[in-house]
Amino acid sequence: LITNLPVGPYSLLIGKEGFRQFVQDGITLEVGQNARVDAILAVGLLTDSITVSADAIGVDTRAATVGEVVDRLRVQELPLNGRNVMQLANIIPGVTAVSAPTLVTLGRGGPQASVAGGRNTENEIRLDDSANVQLYNNSALNLPSPDALQEFTVLTNNFSAEYGRYGGGVFVAVTRAGTNQFHGTLWEYLRNTAFDARNFFSATKPDLKQNQFGFTFGGPVIHKRTFFFGSYQGTRVRQSQVLSSATPPTAAERAGDFSAAIKKPNDPTTNAPFPGGIIPSSRFDPVAVRLLAKYVPLPNAPGGAFVALSPEPSSGNQFLWRVDHSFSSKNSLNVRYFRDDGNTTSQSGNLLNWSPNPQGLKVTNWTLHDTHTFSGSLLNEFRIGINRNHSEVTSSGSDQLSDYGAIFPGVVSPQLPSITVTGYFAPATADRYGEVSNIYQMGDTLRWFHGRHSVSLGGEFTRNEYFGHGSSVNQGVIAFGGAITGDAFADFLIGKPTSLSQNSTYDRLVKGYAWYLFLQDDMRISSKLSVNLGLRYEFVPPFHNIYGLVNAYNAGQQSTVVPAAPLGMVFPGDSGVVRGLIPTDKKNIGPRVGIVWDPSGNGHMAVRASYGLFHENFRADMWTYPAVNQPFVISDAINNPYSLTDMYHGLVDPFPYVYTNASAKFSLPMGLFTVLGPNDTTPYIHQMSFSIEHSLPSSIVLKAGYSGKLAHN
Repeated sequence: LITNLPVGPYSLLIGKEGFRQFVQDGITLEVGQNARVDAILAVGLLTDSITVSADAIGVDTRAATVGEVVDRLRVQELPLNGRNVMQLANIIPGVTAVSAPTLVTLGRGGPQASVAGGRNTENEIRLDDSANVQLYNNSALNLPSPDALQEFTVLTNNFSAEYGRYGGGVFVAVTRAGTNQFHGTLWEYLRNTAFDARNFFSATKPDLKQNQFGFTFGGPVIHKRTFFFGSYQGTRVRQSQVLSSATPPTAAERAGDFSAAIKKPNDPTTNAPFPGGIIPSSRFDPVAVRLLAKYVPLPNAPGGAFVALSPEPSSGNQFLWRVDHSFSSKNSLNVRYFRDDGNTTSQSGNLLNWSPNPQGLKVTNWTLHDTHTFSGSLLNEFRIGINRNHSEVTSSGSDQLSDYGAIFPGVVSPQLPSITVTGYFAPATADRYGEVSNIYQMGDTLRWFHGRHSVSLGGEFTRNEYFGHGSSVNQGVIAFGGAITGDAFADFLIGKPTSLSQNSTYDRLVKGYAWYLFLQDDMRISSKLSVNLGLRYEFVPPFHNIYGLVNAYNAGQQSTVVPAAPLGMVFPGDSGVVRGLIPTDKKNIGPRVGIVWDPSGNGHMAVRASYGLFHENFRADMWTYPAVNQPFVISDAINNPYSLTDMYHGLVDPFPYVYTNASAKFSLPMGLFTVLGPNDTTPYIHQMSFSIEHSLPSSIVLKAGYSGKLAHN
């Protein structure tokens, strides 16, 4: 039994005095594979040999895990629109709803896949055994380009006790390493408008120019001891989005002339139609006039519509380098660095240049692996991983409503409001926010091979940090619905909104840690029967807000931390309220058992059955919702504000608002109060599987099976 070999091609030579040498060529080891070679030693001279040159294709008769390897050939040769290798998950049985964007420009917008019926946020993504996810909702991040990956495995059901955290699937990707020879590749992929069709609603083709280019290069630094590998991929996408839902006012209506309208607007001071259907310019709101002149165009399409193409450029850069060094035949080390940057700019609403929103994501992933062989039956693997990603949604320019004459000082980060003028136009902008996700990992695995036993014992410590900030609706959402004059644009022109909504900014700063321990014993009971036994323990205390700016609910309890809080709203520091809001679940023990039967004993057929209990780690977002409750974030909603120029006229403007225990503000009844259940425990999933696998001629393997899951919250 030879373990812990790097993926790649191998030949096996077996020799013993009095027998001919046995040589097997064509062995290709894949990620997590149990490769089997049945050697035959014939009587003869040691200088003679029996060589088998065919590919060593067989059936795994040692592990009951359900999964599939996407090997180097498929990674390199199968066509990928956008060159995202996660698309290849589509070819794996049990994997559905695969989304693999060309670029990921937000931490929450990465690749998605549903594995064996699980949710798309239930997967564990490992890049060289380091986490490659965003903490907020455990969304995946993009893997390196196909040219930088050796292969990856997707485990869909009842994987070894070495893996856990979630009950979906496990994606294990391995990057390429340098060799004793220099090798490199160079590429350029192009898509452009010449091959595209016109959008039905657009008079012209949306612009699309997509270039993906890059290189790989690797080789020796010190022959047979130190190797390097590096890659770069650049992506440039120049495309446009179609804005086609606006029906701007005519030139006459912009001047206040509604004489051609079927229904004439009413004068709110007399409750009668404006004489002749004309609104005097003296009644125009100065802020509305300035916004109209700068941002609202005349109709340019049939039916009084406005249609335009808004630029939506995107770009990305991926960098990867890896160094492998062999200190001796018993000790090796590798260090790998991966950087993935993606950004884009988009326009919300249906008017051009209204506070467009640039957004970007920067991902950094480091790993260090040290492997030490103590003897032919005992080895140790030590690893460190760091995964950091930073998402940011901003706003182009520095325009805000106060720049056009409005008394609206509560906008913390300059940004225009979102405005809806029903039936006419709706300029909008996305909320500004940023989030940083940090995962620090350190793990160790000891592997011992004794007789019929292959034992793995190890654990991992993970430190998790999520820091989020934002200005959700701090810029204001203003609606003109026609309730004042009977016409929404006439309301806008005289500056009479139907409603205003505005929130304060927020900070969501949470940290947590976790310990994972496992024991796995793969036993070879006989030449035809193997048994996999595993046990995993997960100690995952709840996340906690680093400043305690969260709250909970306990009926009838009055807070002493924030005495002004409504009855039942309590805070960390109040009696019975722990900083993580819920108790730590210390019972997360997950057994795994699998049986593999090889009826003929020749490695051509396997019958597998397995069962496992998996625990679902809590996601960081559950601890961010209580951080945007009152009194940390306040909301104000005004019906029929005084005017667009002075919406808080006669009222107290609560913005900008900064929370302290002493300044806490409450508005009752609350529209939303999101808290954790006081007795929440870790969700768990029962997994079971049964499968039959048989190898056929011409390197064909036939598989049939059943996988099931039963989840409990």
